[in-house]
Amino acid sequence: MNNGIKINGYRVVSNMPGIPVPTSQELTKLEFSYKGFHRNIIDDFIDEYYEKKLPEELSKIWAEMQEHEYGPTGSELTKNFDDALKIFKYCHNKKKKTEIITMYCEDWAQDEEPFDCFHKLEFLGYDITLKDTYESIILTALFFRPEYFGEYIPLLNKNGLFMDKAVCSKYTELYRTLARKEIFEPEGCGSQMQIVEIYRVIEADDLAPEKL
Repeated sequence: MNNGIKINGYRVVSNMPGIPVPTSQELTKLEFSYKGFHRNIIDDFIDEYYEKKLPEELSKIWAEMQEHEYGPTGSELTKNFDDALKIFKYCHNKKKKTEIITMYCEDWAQDEEPFDCFHKLEFLGYDITLKDTYESIILTALFFRPEYFGEYIPLLNKNGLFMDKAVCSKYTELYRTLARKEIFEPEGCGSQMQIVEIYRVIEADDLAPEKL
């Protein structure tokens, strides 16, 4: 049990990024994969929701989460851990690899008050987004064009995230410089950097159906 960590909400995600990531020689030499916020929930779950095949309770939970998409990432978050756990267990019963993560961004607190989480958490690292871009600029930039970010690749942890906010700031400045040169989408050049703290709820591992 931790002493309480500020979070914006819980999210159930797959172990795969939300977009296909090309194989890169610079990245495959290192033992890590992306574990930030830019990951989707299992596609089958979403399909079942729109096809009205989910249990009624889960369908209602997911609808409420979509109504409260949070922050610039557009992520479906819930403040109710039990709701996240129900989705997690449902996916596990279908043998889908998912995990419950928490997300916290200080800038989002201006819109809605964060709350304290007392579950057992593992810090995965800092992800980065730009206001109104709805994506991780670590995933969409460094993972796709690592040749421009050679000095930052060794600074990624095993989750493909940074561990130092100062590194996040320097990385973002380089990204903006490259965007102004139209190597990346120029729309985000002047957008506010937003650092997102990502934790994994390790307590959920003990609550998976096969361990109950």
